[in-house]
Amino acid sequence: CNEVTNGGTVLKLSQKAVDKITTHLLLKHITTKTALSSNTTTNKKQQEEESKEKSTIDAELEDNLQQMAISILGCKHWCANLLLLSMLERSVASFHSLLLLKSSSSSGNKDEDDGLDMTDIAEAIDSLQRLWTFTSNLKLHLHPSHLLCDVTIGVARTLVSLGDVKSQKYGADWVEKVERYVQLFQNDDDGGNGGMMIKVVDAIKNSWKRNDDDDDQKEGKTKEEHARKRLKTG
Repeated sequence: CNEVTNGGTVLKLSQKAVDKITTHLLLKHITTKTALSSNTTTNKKQQEEESKEKSTIDAELEDNLQQMAISILGCKHWCANLLLLSMLERSVASFHSLLLLKSSSSSGNKDEDDGLDMTDIAEAIDSLQRLWTFTSNLKLHLHPSHLLCDVTIGVARTLVSLGDVKSQKYGADWVEKVERYVQLFQNDDDGGNGGMMIKVVDAIKNSWKRNDDDDDQKEGKTKEEHARKRLKTG
């Protein structure tokens, strides 16, 4: 009798957790759509302040919900992974905001800290890997890119922005996972701009090659300069 009671309690607790998480994700989707459709009612500065405040609240709430989901439902439950995807989308958006601020800075100082935390990037990569594993294990008759295309490209772009060849090659490896999907389904996106996403994927995939070529050219010029100096001194 005790086992039946305990089982019923666990079931009720699990259902409450699922209800809380799904309600949060649904409300987040609705409020995001509403904000996009009514962004002309307030000035830009006010929008930014409200968005920043809401993002902070959402981050704290989702962190708490994620801990609850893992402790009650387990890390392989679909609710835990949908929350993980939502948190990853927020992280990627934060990375891109920091990169935009850096690129629009008037200082022009290349050595200036870009604000990206390598620990946050590593956590984003780990979350993305977990999501790919989860969706692949579902064995659905569709490619994981249907769900993970945007965040995969977002993480890959962040890796490319780090500037070193190793990170850019790693970003290229990630973007190759969604390349076929983009070629098939993004020939012409909603904006009618001729499949801009295809160009983005191609740029990410080949960024390390351009960087490598630039390094080779710099090395070649350095060797030529050394050779000229030797000829002059000789």
